[in-house]
Amino acid sequence: MTEGKLVGLANHTALIAKNGTERSISDSASPIVDAAGKILGAVLVFRDVTDARQREEELRRSEEQFRFLAENAQDIIYRIQIHPEPKFKYVSPAVTRITGYEPKELYKNQEVIYRIIHPDNQNVLDDRYAEFGMPIIAKWFHKDGHLIWTEQHNTPIFDDSGQLIAVEGIVRDITERKMVEEKARTADKRFRDIVEFLPDATFVIDKDKKVIAWNKAMEEMTNTTKDKIIGTSNYNKVFYLNEDHPMLIDYIVTENNI
Repeated sequence: MTEGKLVGLANHTALIAKNGTERSISDSASPIVDAAGKILGAVLVFRDVTDARQREEELRRSEEQFRFLAENAQDIIYRIQIHPEPKFKYVSPAVTRITGYEPKELYKNQEVIYRIIHPDNQNVLDDRYAEFGMPIIAKWFHKDGHLIWTEQHNTPIFDDSGQLIAVEGIVRDITERKMVEEKARTADKRFRDIVEFLPDATFVIDKDKKVIAWNKAMEEMTNTTKDKIIGTSNYNKVFYLNEDHPMLIDYIVTENNI
């Protein structure tokens, strides 16, 4: 009434009912003016927004819980805005432990990601949104230069019109797992090489009784090449192809392999 204009009351104003119940309201006040421009009074408008305020509070708590989980997660959690321009909207602190880069470095310069991803996997930057739901395995460089392996999962975020507006995802450091797999592959190759050059006809089966190694001496003795027998369980048939002259075989059993 003093200023003669429409005003709003303070945020989070509440009305207290006779029984003590509090109701959150949004409110405004506007002057009542006569034909001569004289202010005669004011009109107050209250709107009950209790439910809306409760939803806002629930959303705030949910965001706090998410942030707590994200800030303490071992994996990198991130959100990338797609439009109007690609940029990181959120990167969890785990990025520093895994890559050596701080979140603020990624916020400041989107191009940092090109220094992180190994050249062999640069195409991931172009294809990372092509197949959502499929894990992306890629080599990254730590800030100090050493190589790390990562597994990335992306989830698309669309607006009401169906346009892709953001991508949320998780990146996990799988370097240790990759090292174990590489050691296993190396050991397996070394084992197969040893079997291949043994002078005696030798083959190896796994726990499912499928042939996993069949050396050159075995090929010569049975006249069966490894490409026809590896992965199958038909080795007994190979030994008895000629029913009139079955082969006499000595089996040496070692653990689960023959």
